[in-house]
Amino acid sequence: MKSKLIVLIALTLFHFSTSYAGDFSIRDLEKDGPFCPWLDGTWCLSGVFTGEIQKGDTEKIELEITKRNLAFQDRAKKDKTNYTPKVRLGLIQISSNGGDVYESMKMGEWFRKNKVQVINPQDSPCYSACVFALAGGVVRIGSNIGLHAFYSNTSKNPNFDYDIENNKYQKVEKDIRDYLQRMRVPTALLDEALQTPSTSVHILTEDEAKKFGLLVGFDPVFNQLLVAKGYLKPKSNQQ
Repeated sequence: MKSKLIVLIALTLFHFSTSYAGDFSIRDLEKDGPFCPWLDGTWCLSGVFTGEIQKGDTEKIELEITKRNLAFQDRAKKDKTNYTPKVRLGLIQISSNGGDVYESMKMGEWFRKNKVQVINPQDSPCYSACVFALAGGVVRIGSNIGLHAFYSNTSKNPNFDYDIENNKYQKVEKDIRDYLQRMRVPTALLDEALQTPSTSVHILTEDEAKKFGLLVGFDPVFNQLLVAKGYLKPKSNQQ
C-alpha cells in the first residue's frame, strides 16, 4: 500500500510559482522552408504558448491544430473539391516560468513526435519545468533559460515526511533522466538543475545553454530529414 502511495505522490504536480495560466494561440501560416517545412504537403503553422504549464495543456495545443484541419475538411466538402489542405504545428514560441514537470515532458514528447521547432524568445523566460518542454523541440533556440531543483506542493505541508519525499524524488528524477535521454539532450541538464534550490533560479549563460543543446540545439534525425527533403544540403557524402 505504501509503495502505491509513493507512486501516486510522484505524479503530483511540481511547480515553479507563476501568476497566470498557460495560453496557446495560432500565430501565422509560415512560408515553406527549413524553419517551418511543409512536410509531405502539409502546411506549417506557427504558434505561441505563454504562462504556467498545467495538466491538459498538451491536449489544448493538439485540439487547436485538429480544429484547423476539421475546418479545412468542412470547407472542402462545401466547395466540393478533391483537395483538402492539411496543417501542422511546426514552430512554437514558448514563454513560461514553469509549472507541471510531467505535463512539460508530455508537451516535449508531443513536440518531438510532431517535429515542432521550439523557440524561447529573447527577454522571455523559460524557467524550471518549461526547460523540459523546450528540450523536446526538434530544433531548440533558447535565450533566457532558468533552472532549479524540482519540488512538489507537499513540501509546503508542515507534516513533511522526508522518507516519502525522498522516494518520490528518486522516481521523478529517474523519469526526467529517461525523458532527456529520449530527447537526446544531455542528462547533465538535470544535474545542473539539482544544484540550485527550488527557492532560487540559475539563469544559464550562453556557454551553459550551448553545452546542454538549448542555445541552438537540434535533433540529428530531424536534421537528416531536412537533408532528405532538400531543405538542407549535406556537407559531405559520409554515411
